[in-house]
Amino acid sequence: MKRYTCLMGAGAILFLMGLGCNESGTQPETLHLTSYQSPCHSESAMRTAMAGDSLPARRVPSPSFQGPCLENGVHNETTAASWLETVRFVAGHDTLYVHHDSAWYNCCSKIKFDVEILDSVIDFVEVDTSTTPCLCVCHFDLESYFPGLARGIYTARLWMQNRDSLLGEAEVFVPGASSIWYESRCDTLLIHDDGKVANCCSRYVFGIEQLGDLLVVSEADTSSMLCDCFCLFDLTARISGLTEDRYTVHLRDGATGGLLDTAVVQIAPCKRE
Repeated sequence: MKRYTCLMGAGAILFLMGLGCNESGTQPETLHLTSYQSPCHSESAMRTAMAGDSLPARRVPSPSFQGPCLENGVHNETTAASWLETVRFVAGHDTLYVHHDSAWYNCCSKIKFDVEILDSVIDFVEVDTSTTPCLCVCHFDLESYFPGLARGIYTARLWMQNRDSLLGEAEVFVPGASSIWYESRCDTLLIHDDGKVANCCSRYVFGIEQLGDLLVVSEADTSSMLCDCFCLFDLTARISGLTEDRYTVHLRDGATGGLLDTAVVQIAPCKRE
């Protein structure tokens, strides 16, 4: 197994892979790994780009789910108030979910959600559409979601019907669609990880392991200093010296070992005049 490491600062640092022989006794490929980290995209610019004019600025209905009454009807308000009411925001891919667990409403309430987006602020509003109240109260588990969000950091809020009571608020990172892509140029492979959300003082290190036609590339933040802000960075690993072949690439998180992306790329022969 061949293992190599490349350090990257704010600009680019070139790493030359050491020479040696593989198990068959033949000379291995000599790979050059160059790493790039773009300047920080400002938070305000990031939010404008991630939650731009294509998102609605007016209130629209969103999918709504209401579970059954948790206690099958309670006439005693003291008993009902003992249930733990929580609000949670969860992001998955390009979708933001809101969970309002043990929401306390009239037993006959029919809760629907509206959502309103302005810049990077997403407001969910609970609306009771029932017209005839019952003589009891219940706890319900409520849920809504909003899909199609771009990658970025959003402020998520949950309001009561008239927006006179804020039930919950959180800063949420939405991963969005994959921002990892690949380019093949002659004997060179470029791996792009665009829109990497990281601490403003992050400094990334790229490493590479080659196992035959498998390239395992890792990226890790090596900065020992944390700043009180977050940025978007565009990261690029440039691997040159590859032979004409088909390679499987695994991009991993250098800190956790988690798989960020995988792809099969073809290195084409260099065109000669």
